[in-house]
Amino acid sequence: MSSSNEIHLVAFADASKLAMGAVIYLWTSEKSTILMCRSRLAPAKSKATIPKLELNALVMAHTLLKYAVDSIRKEFPSSIIHTHSYSDSAITLFWCLNDPNKKNNGPFVANRVNSIREISSSLSSIPNVHYHQPKYVRTDANPADHITRGLSANEMNDPTHMWWNGAPWMKDPPEKWPNDPIPPTADPPYARVIELVPSPLIDLNRCSSLSKAINITGFMLRFIQRITSKSTNATLKGKFNQFAMSSTTSLSSLERKRAFHSLIHNHQSSTIQTHEPWIKNGLISKDETDIWRANSRLDHSSISLDARSPILIPTSRDSKFARLLITDAHERMFHADADYHPPGEESMSRSTAISQLSRTIQIIDLFWTKWQTEYLTTIRDSKKNPDPLHSYRSCSISPKPGAIVLIIDESGNTPRSSWHMGRIISLSGSEATLKSHTGRIIQRPINLLIPLEIDAEHVPSDSNPVRDHPLPHKMTTRAKSRRQAGGNLITSMSV
Repeated sequence: MSSSNEIHLVAFADASKLAMGAVIYLWTSEKSTILMCRSRLAPAKSKATIPKLELNALVMAHTLLKYAVDSIRKEFPSSIIHTHSYSDSAITLFWCLNDPNKKNNGPFVANRVNSIREISSSLSSIPNVHYHQPKYVRTDANPADHITRGLSANEMNDPTHMWWNGAPWMKDPPEKWPNDPIPPTADPPYARVIELVPSPLIDLNRCSSLSKAINITGFMLRFIQRITSKSTNATLKGKFNQFAMSSTTSLSSLERKRAFHSLIHNHQSSTIQTHEPWIKNGLISKDETDIWRANSRLDHSSISLDARSPILIPTSRDSKFARLLITDAHERMFHADADYHPPGEESMSRSTAISQLSRTIQIIDLFWTKWQTEYLTTIRDSKKNPDPLHSYRSCSISPKPGAIVLIIDESGNTPRSSWHMGRIISLSGSEATLKSHTGRIIQRPINLLIPLEIDAEHVPSDSNPVRDHPLPHKMTTRAKSRRQAGGNLITSMSV
């Protein structure tokens, strides 16, 4: 290479998740050959994206260019040197062309773009050195791609391989080399059109009830509202901040209503298409909350909106939201006898419908029969006998002399367990003469006496068969002693 020739230094950069590298080729009018290369492993603990690693590789390529220019100028100080750099990352090239100090770039991008610009300024200030801005190259024409992907032994031994001679278009003069700073069909990284695909708000398969789904959605919308309240986007802020946010740990009625409508809207968005025949025929339309409702002839009536224009809930075999909705209504109707029939299943036959209707009529008739014969008579009896002591005075045994009875306390201050006993001496009309437990003779109305049913004629006779073996000695316990003492007391009262 003579000192009068123009020298073109062409640098290529590439990166992957595992490695990044750069390679420089020396091009003259005679030939092009590899000059130097460098590679590094990607940081193991870093979470840098591929475009950021590509930016690191481009910084590495510019560092090699600066080193190569300084080395060549020492040997050929009068040579004219052109420096070129190429990358197959459109985002990296956008960063290099735009202001590196943009807020959305971050310090990582800003520092490396500034490093590239410092090197380019240094090269441009050297006499006879012409710096060219980084350009775009396709991946299949980027020799640095082999640094990250590797080469086989046969490819390394092939002297005509792209790794040794550079990109295929380097056989042509520099005027025919790629000169696009960015891909012709590429979009700016921060101005891409993103298609929003409707997706479920939550996984309804993990919700056991409609109430649980509403609670989860409500708290999720509350969280989004808190985040968007600090946003500078007026559209986003107005969409989620139209409701007052509750500060309590439970959801308000408005938050639950908003969550329920969000679930309905999400379900309709995933099941109703714009070309549905319902829409074309005018059978359904959207209300002010963007929810599909059924049109009817009652649009101008005074009944509620849900009654005159019901919300449309499309169903299918996999419609989890529809099943939760029907299950919730079924439970609120106290488990009414209703079946869920998705579209496509056969409806009930005429005979089945008639049998269910007959069963319903029988249940209604049974209800009214019990109402008249049991409930109404209970109310009538309670009105006829309002005295709380009435239940104690109804007995099939008529009082008679010699019967042992409980004497009801007329004051009502003594509990039943403390009522005294007495023995009837004589009866006179509705009055009874008794001997109390203290031996006093008292008189009480018959309706204040409760027979104990322990008279001799009411005590059943001993019907046990005669035992073949003599009974063992009877053990006297404390409880038995107390019972015997009570019997002795009654005997003394009768004397």
